[in-house]
Amino acid sequence: VEVWSTETPATGSATQFSCVTPASQEVTISNAANAVVYYPMSARLVVEKNKTVSNVTAGKFSAPATFTVTYN
Repeated sequence: VEVWSTETPATGSATQFSCVTPASQEVTISNAANAVVYYPMSARLVVEKNKTVSNVTAGKFSAPATFTVTYN
């Protein structure tokens, strides 16, 4: 599963999240007093390397993820 920093994966200024080489994503919350901060994210299931779409079958899947949030 790929996780992206936009509503639609791999479009515009999207950044792909990576466990191998994590990169910080800064989100401004200065205007968030008594408000919700919206940070768009999306994910897509990709076909495994050396496989084809014919190897994919319909069904449910899950992919656990942990995000660390720090405040300055």
